[in-house]
Amino acid sequence: MIRIENISLRLPAGFFLCVLFSWGPPLIAQDAAAANPPVAGPPEYEPLPPDTMEGIRRVQRLLIEHYQGQGLGFGSAEDALPDWARDDLYRDEYCDGGTGALCHGGDPDQGSCPAGVTCHPTTEFLLKGLTEAAVEYPSSEFILGQAVYALTKFNQSTEALLLANQCQGRPWFCDAVQGYVIHAQGGFAEAEPFFRRAMAGAPIREMCAYGDATWLLGEWSQKMAGLNDLPDAREKTRDIPCLDKLEASDTLFWWADPLYAVEGNDRWVEHIARALGLRFYREMGDVLRGIPVSQRVVDHDWAHRIRRGVWDSYQSPQGLGFSSWTSEEKARYHFVPEVQLGELSRPRWELEADLFDEGFTPRYGPLFGIPVQVARFRAGEALLVAAAGDLAGTSLASTPNIDAHFILTDGPESVPLHLTGRAFRSTSIFLGQAPAREYVMSLEVLGPEGIGWHREAVSPLLTQGPELSDLLLFRPSAEVQPDSLLQAVALMLGSNTVGRSAGMGVYWETYGIPPETTLELELALRRGAGGIASRLSWMIPGGSQEGYGPVRWMEEAQADTHSGTVSLDIQNLEPGEYEVVLTVRWPGQQEMVRSRSVRVVD
Repeated sequence: MIRIENISLRLPAGFFLCVLFSWGPPLIAQDAAAANPPVAGPPEYEPLPPDTMEGIRRVQRLLIEHYQGQGLGFGSAEDALPDWARDDLYRDEYCDGGTGALCHGGDPDQGSCPAGVTCHPTTEFLLKGLTEAAVEYPSSEFILGQAVYALTKFNQSTEALLLANQCQGRPWFCDAVQGYVIHAQGGFAEAEPFFRRAMAGAPIREMCAYGDATWLLGEWSQKMAGLNDLPDAREKTRDIPCLDKLEASDTLFWWADPLYAVEGNDRWVEHIARALGLRFYREMGDVLRGIPVSQRVVDHDWAHRIRRGVWDSYQSPQGLGFSSWTSEEKARYHFVPEVQLGELSRPRWELEADLFDEGFTPRYGPLFGIPVQVARFRAGEALLVAAAGDLAGTSLASTPNIDAHFILTDGPESVPLHLTGRAFRSTSIFLGQAPAREYVMSLEVLGPEGIGWHREAVSPLLTQGPELSDLLLFRPSAEVQPDSLLQAVALMLGSNTVGRSAGMGVYWETYGIPPETTLELELALRRGAGGIASRLSWMIPGGSQEGYGPVRWMEEAQADTHSGTVSLDIQNLEPGEYEVVLTVRWPGQQEMVRSRSVRVVD
């Protein structure tokens, strides 16, 4: 279902404040208001072997020796460390990141950095120690998490997967950490079943934290926000019960699935991987700090990473005396649609992301938005949807034998219509039929050099009584004046942009009007800035005329489904934004109106 009503979106109050200097795996701290259903206390864990704390202390020391004093933004100081961790701390020297060294700027950090930024020391000692501890203590989620986190960060995912496969912690965590490593190897589809099992079996606190997509809504700049600034989505959805948010999140992740034509949901997989990575990162940060931070800082850090992933780019604003990390390469596209907080009803997609949007870069080639014309028609009680995408100007325009997918989906795992075909003359055209209800329509054109992409919400027409279809724009031809939907679709424009010299054809259908009823029709071309185009040459079946707009004429309805066509000569129009408006009237009934925005170009 697309429509979710009467939900005031609010988030649980706490995330990822980890307790590392105590027995057992770290826990997630939460405010009392965040529990839904009510949670009496932290989850019960199986007792750990008596020597596990010694292994945890060993791993904590390894982390401190590797990272301490690197300006990681953890706010640590040597006097805040426990006594056992103060001696013989290993500290990096400043180095020239221009040589390609892996440098600090938050963690994980996988980009080159400018001179003057501290770099990682030799990693062999850290990785060897973490691996040995994870083998010795396979039931410690903290130890295994830190080992897997470091190994994947330093591109040793094969070793990380061997450790993950030996996990003896809680089943949900073992599934999650296996999925995390497989995701790091690029196996999104392979990681998804592990993550699905993990989230199905996770304690309610982890389930509510990891599965919450409402953090991704709206705009929020990771570069401009102060430490006390959080996304509006966090503030406005704070008090919504967990299970209500998870239901809304299911809808958001369904909408954000990058390609419906490809099995699985890579955006959801990425979200869970980011959440797990942030858990490991925060556990490491708590060790290096030695003291906990406020919930506001935890939430701020969560907003950074869950919206756009790890920091993979380094920026030095011109004229300013500082540099900052950001996420760009791994967050190029904005798949979560724009919706109003509190009402998930008419999603609107803008594919290109900037630093204010959540972002994700899928594993399959570059994506680019393509203009698409969509028009709805009625067939009995079913919905007909015509869609045409324009590939001109893209790398797909001259690529032969590319696959195009036309998909209508009305819920997660529900795809009532999936058509495939080939583009013709740089245009991909489909006409499909499905039950009359709300859909997300996706047009996905998959080529070796990129993917053409368009997505929008589609509502049904009335299935009973009088109704008017959408206006379909087509290429007018002196030889062919379409008198059926199939003919009009064959000539359908791949966008709402029309050239002045080519002219413009408009096709529509009326439904449920008794045959032989006299219809009064009016077609107006309104300027985007107001007013009506003053003079048009136009043609309807039976003759050609020229006059001042709007154009009016009379005709009889021929059947329950009655089609109409007008061809317009627009060569005298000024380029710009217009709106084509059709009004249908007949005695004793309320008029029906449809419109379509049009851009006229030279």
